[in-house]
Amino acid sequence: MASVASIDAATLVELLEVKFRSCKKQQLLAFADAAGIVLQSPRETCPQIARRLLSLEPDRLRPLVAQLFGDPIINYNIHKCCICNEFMARQMNDLGCSGSGGEALHWAHWACIAETGKAQCPLCRKSITVRGSLDQLHCRGTMLRWQREMPELFSD
Repeated sequence: MASVASIDAATLVELLEVKFRSCKKQQLLAFADAAGIVLQSPRETCPQIARRLLSLEPDRLRPLVAQLFGDPIINYNIHKCCICNEFMARQMNDLGCSGSGGEALHWAHWACIAETGKAQCPLCRKSITVRGSLDQLHCRGTMLRWQREMPELFSD
């Protein structure tokens, strides 16, 4: 759980970039209006509106993040996967590596762990508990890699 006030400016921008990718134009227009942005033309595209919103000062972005994710942020994991560097989003699976205070240190998507084929944290090499056997993990990782590298084989 993270307070919007405690999130650094770069993470604020990244959170909003991720969210804006799935927003419809009407939503972006409402956010722009709430932020006091006047459109230069009614034909401004979603990416243009999003760029203008993201160029605001962090203090003007915080209310927008609070509106989209809640404050404190409890249903969205702002940690990043240590393998692909994407936000964990709604996945709350830490790898079990913990600091002296018991807080999770390393986070990774199960799909990213599956691609490595190893039941260990990629950063500290601590053994982790995986769902299923290591053979199943390796097979799943191979399939995911093939889907990414040769999508034409998996399209219908």
